Amino acid sequence: MDALSGLTKQQLCDAIADTVGVTRNVLGPGSKEHVRFLRDVAHKLGLDSRGRKHELAQRIVKKVGQPWDDECHSAGETVTALALSRILVGLGRSKEYVDAGYKAAVEQLITQGPPSELPVGSASPTRLPVKRYSFYRDPHVAACVLAYARGRCEACLREAIFNRPNGTPYLEVHHVTPLANGGPDTVENTVALCPNCHRRAHHSIDAVLFSKQLATVVSTRTWP
Repeated sequence: MDALSGLTKQQLCDAIADTVGVTRNVLGPGSKEHVRFLRDVAHKLGLDSRGRKHELAQRIVKKVGQPWDDECHSAGETVTALALSRILVGLGRSKEYVDAGYKAAVEQLITQGPPSELPVGSASPTRLPVKRYSFYRDPHVAACVLAYARGRCEACLREAIFNRPNGTPYLEVHHVTPLANGGPDTVENTVALCPNCHRRAHHSIDAVLFSKQLATVVSTRTWP
């Protein structure tokens, strides 16, 4: 999948700017990138920095080994989020920014408390092409499960021993059936764990048995 669904055009531009070491630029009206931003990126990559926006973007996309097609630009020579995501993928930094965007979204959502309705999530999470594959995870799903747990690990039932910077209890979201094994990114497949239990789920000698216990925890939840 080409697009990094969790990032806006502004976030993509900021990520590219930070990666190649150029000044960030605030997008113009209609989420339009500035030509000077593309010129700066092209220059940093040793490319000809002359020309119109879609010409500059095309050079950059191809420079980082990604495909350029009609979906990479729209009317008025505006470069699309698809083109920007391909640049970021080509620069080899997409996973770091996807994870950062996901965590920031979860941090914001959990301060709002439990949602009135359970998020739908995704039965087939978008797979992102990076040096190794990662998945886009729905922050609403994570925030919902964390809010439901109310600061208590759903495995050992102990309260979180410290808080996040935003003041909410620190627990980690674990997928009972891993996404890499075809598991869905839904509340029915996620559980809030303390760091110790999360590591146990992944690395302990009884990980398989523990996973079965977590599946029972999830299946017997009673949502408020």
